[in-house]
Order: sequence, then structure tokens, then C-alpha cells
Amino acid sequence: MQDLFEQFFKEKQYLKNLTPKSISFLKQSLKALVRFLGEIEPADLNKTRLGELVVKMRESGLSPKGCNTYISGINSYLSWLYENGHTAEHLRVKLLKEERRAIKTFSDEQIKALVSWKPKDFYEWRLYAIVNLLLDTGMRIEEAFTLKMEKTDFANLLITIMGKGNKERILPMSIEMRKVLWLYLKVRKAPGDLLFCNRSGGKCHYNDLLRDFKKLCDRLKITGVRCSFHTLRHTFAVRYVRSFATLTGSAENSLLHLQRMLGHETLQMTRRYVELQPEDLQQAHAKISILNNLSRLK
Repeated sequence: MQDLFEQFFKEKQYLKNLTPKSISFLKQSLKALVRFLGEIEPADLNKTRLGELVVKMRESGLSPKGCNTYISGINSYLSWLYENGHTAEHLRVKLLKEERRAIKTFSDEQIKALVSWKPKDFYEWRLYAIVNLLLDTGMRIEEAFTLKMEKTDFANLLITIMGKGNKERILPMSIEMRKVLWLYLKVRKAPGDLLFCNRSGGKCHYNDLLRDFKKLCDRLKITGVRCSFHTLRHTFAVRYVRSFATLTGSAENSLLHLQRMLGHETLQMTRRYVELQPEDLQQAHAKISILNNLSRLK
């Protein structure tokens, strides 16, 4: 069984060009498979045993979302087994229904507080530039950490990043973002070609930057919202759709554009990013409310 696992990982790495992070995710998923079902051979896999897998995961305390994370990796392995003749049937584990919650984004006042903050040293300027970049482009924090200096086109306001699955995409940036990056580069005195790096030019550590961001939010008295880099990305997505709807009268038409900006594989994932916020419903209701528009009916 371990031999099959290793062959699966190698083919995903060398034939599918998956990143080390993706390979690590697959390894964690298959560790879960072994933890809950034991050293089971492909010939012994069937719908009953896979149903048992889900039951054991839930009994262990895993949430539906946590189960689905493992299930997606396990399903990739099951597909590989079938495609390579190790199983007679293409087995799949059905994803569990998850509780869907609208993710709260940063408010206008909170965004103003973040972009109005005055950084002083290299570390503050680095954080300030990253926060502005995620708000301006919606890129992932990992994409920002791997962004190369040479991939930042100041003349044409374009940034070329390497996204998930080693897929390159080009994002536009605003003139204001160019100003922020230009000022940041004045205090960046490190070697190497990473735009955002540590003092020695190496890659930034996520936990260190997240800790600094949370401290900044505390300092700016930002509450009632999750202070994370992913919230910045969600904020960009929601504002993008709202602005597009204002300009064109249709939020639906913006989704394809937003999908490319965010680097999503499916439009369904993009839709999840921009589910209606309570304030969107309030604004819409204010416009269509019968009671609010009684004067028009008279």
C-alpha cells in the first residue's frame, strides 16, 4: 500500500506538476485514510468501507468541512487507482453538506484605517504594502510572498504572479498601489528578487506577518471582523462585484472577470466568495420595500 502511495505522489509531482504544498495536502489526506480504515488494500475498498470512513471521521470530532478537506484528497487517490487499473470500480466519497456562513468583510471605515496608517520602518512598510496589495488585487497571501521583483511592471500597472498549480496569471494594479510599492522599495534594502522578503532576502514567514497584522488591527481598534489576510481577499472580491454592478447594472457579469482575478478553477468557488452580505440585502430592500415606496403608489 505504501508503494502505491509513493507512486501516486510521484506522478502527481512529476506528471501533474503539483506544488510541494499540494503534495503535502495529499499526504495528509492519505494519512487520514489509513488512520480511520487501517492498512487497507485497493481490492478491499468499496462503498461500504468508504461509508465507514466518513462515519469514523465524524465520530472523531471532525466537522463536515474538515471531513471534506480529507475527502477531496482521498478522492484524488481513488481516481488514480481506477485510472491505473488498481480498482475495477471508480469509487468516490460523497462530500458532506457544510454549514454556509457569509464571511464578514472589512467596512469602509476599517479599510480607511488600514490604508491611512503611516508605516515607519522596513517591517511596517512591508506589512502596509502587502495589506494594500491584497485589497487592490485580491491575490492570495502566498502569491504575494512568492512575487518576484521582475514580475512587477510599474510602467503598465501589471503584476504577474504564480498561482495554485503553478499557473501564472496577470493582475492589474492601481496607480495608488504603484505609489505604495514605490515607497516600499525605498526602504527595502535586502538582496534577492522576492518583492516581499525578510532582511536577508529570504521568503517571509506567514505566521510572523499574520501576527503583525493582528497587532495592527488591535492598534487601529478594528473589531467585529476576522483580521486575516484571507478577509482582505474576500473584501476585494465583494467590493469588486459591487463596483461592477454599479457600473454595468449587473453583478452576474462580473463573476467571470472576478474568477480570473482570484485564480479560481470554477465559477462556483467565485460565487461562494461573493455571497450577499447583510448590508447588500438591506440596501436592496430599502429600494424595493413597498412601505418605503408608498408615495409612488399614491
